[in-house]
Amino acid sequence: MNDLLFYALLMALLYYFFLYLPSQKKLSSQPNNQPSTSPLPIFDTKQTQTDTITRIEEPGAIQCPGNQFVEDPQVIQQLIEEKTKLEKDNQQKEQTIIGLNNSYDKLATKTQQELDNLKKQLKEKEEKIKELTEVEKNLEEMINNIKELNQDLD
Repeated sequence: MNDLLFYALLMALLYYFFLYLPSQKKLSSQPNNQPSTSPLPIFDTKQTQTDTITRIEEPGAIQCPGNQFVEDPQVIQQLIEEKTKLEKDNQQKEQTIIGLNNSYDKLATKTQQELDNLKKQLKEKEEKIKELTEVEKNLEEMINNIKELNQDLD
C-alpha cells in the first residue's frame, strides 16, 4: 500500500515538473495573439463567475464556479428511467430463471418416477419369467411322469 502511494506521488510530481510546469512557462512567454500548441485545455482567465463552461467529455454536465458539476435534469431522468428498465429486465430474467429451475426440478422428478416405475415393471416381469420357468419345469416333469405311466400300463 505504501509503495502504491509512493508511486502515485512520484507520478504526480513527474507530471507537474515535466509536463504541466513547462507548458505554463511556454504560455507566459508566448504573446497573446499567437495560438497555443499545448495539449492541455486552457481556459480564459478573464471569464466571470456567471459564464458556464461545458466540457465535451461530460455530456449534460454544467460546470459551476468552484469546479462543481450539476447534472442536467433530463439526463438524470433518462438515467433513472434506464435504471428502472434494467431493474425490471433483471427481475424478469430472475423470474424466468426461477421458472426454468422449477420446470427442471419437475421434469427431473417426473423422469425419476418413470424410471422407478419401469424398474418396478421390469422386476415384476423378471419374477413372472422365473415363475413361468418353474411352471414349465413342473409341466415337463409331469409330462415325463405321464409318459412313464403310459409305458408302465402298456
